[in-house]
Amino acid sequence: MYRSNASREGIGFSVYRPSIVYGNSRTGRSIRFSAVYYPIRTILFLRDLYDADIRERGGSKAREMNVMLSGDGSLHLPIKVEVSENGGVNLIPIDYFVDAFMALMSGIPIYQPPNGTLMSPRRPGRRR
Repeated sequence: MYRSNASREGIGFSVYRPSIVYGNSRTGRSIRFSAVYYPIRTILFLRDLYDADIRERGGSKAREMNVMLSGDGSLHLPIKVEVSENGGVNLIPIDYFVDAFMALMSGIPIYQPPNGTLMSPRRPGRRR
């Protein structure tokens, strides 16, 4: 729909999908890193759910999932993240993204709008 409307109006249309964009590559400064908010909120939800199960209902559901209270009262919530041998998370610093995007935009003829993904050229490695 957007491409046909842009073409009809004589406007170039390109789609660039960046990987996860985060802070500055030199300083590390990041104003916001919203890509991790959902997983963290999910973990906090699970923490509260199992904490309530243990403290209010005897903890049968928590035991099924190996969730337990540690000696200091903190909740032990085992989480396993499966990643394939070549898998991982691809991050691109904001300054790299802006430089790459501007370089792409400066050399693109209006009548040939490309599509692409901007991401780090290094493959993310697995850590154990």
